[in-house]
This record gives sequence, C-alpha cells and structure tokens, in this order.
Amino acid sequence: TYELPPGGGILASNDRYAHQAFRIGSMAWGFQFHLEVDRDAVAAFTGAFGADLAAVGITPEELLDATPAELVSLETHRGPVLARFAALVGARALGLGDCDLAVGLP
Repeated sequence: TYELPPGGGILASNDRYAHQAFRIGSMAWGFQFHLEVDRDAVAAFTGAFGADLAAVGITPEELLDATPAELVSLETHRGPVLARFAALVGARALGLGDCDLAVGLP
C-alpha cells in the first residue's frame, strides 16, 4: 500500500487498505487496484506471485477457480468507474471543464 500524497483526496478505500484510489486536483488519479483485470491477467499474476499466494495459504488453482465469480463482482464497479472516467475525458476534450467522477457510482 502507500501513503496518501500531499493534497490527495481519497476516492476509494476498504477495511484492509485505507488508500485504494485518490485524486490530486482535477488532473491526477492513482489506483491501488486493477479494474481492467481479466482471467488471463489473473493467470499471469498467479505465475508471477505464486510465492505470495502460498504465503497466505492459497494455491494458484484456488485463485483461478474463484476468478469467474470475482470478475462478475468486479464488473459491477468497473463499468460505472470507466464510464465516468470516459465522460470526464470527453468533457475535457470538448472544453467543458471538470465533472465529478463520483456521480452515478454505486
């Protein structure tokens, strides 16, 4: 995890990690999670970080078996966040200024 940078405002957190996403001003965001992840990415993570999984008592097979249900759960968040980010970028491209990324999120 990380310390919140000076001037950063928290956008997302959970019980385990206080800083999951942040924003500084109107042009910079940081994320501690991967909204873009898919089954192939999880498989790559298990290959790269197998020792970390073993350290917490999870096998790569267990993680891969749980992946489809978790990806469905992730989609409920991924779609709205990416849609709002696309709207923000579009508004900026049209010279419409700031919009609130949090609007419309579950």
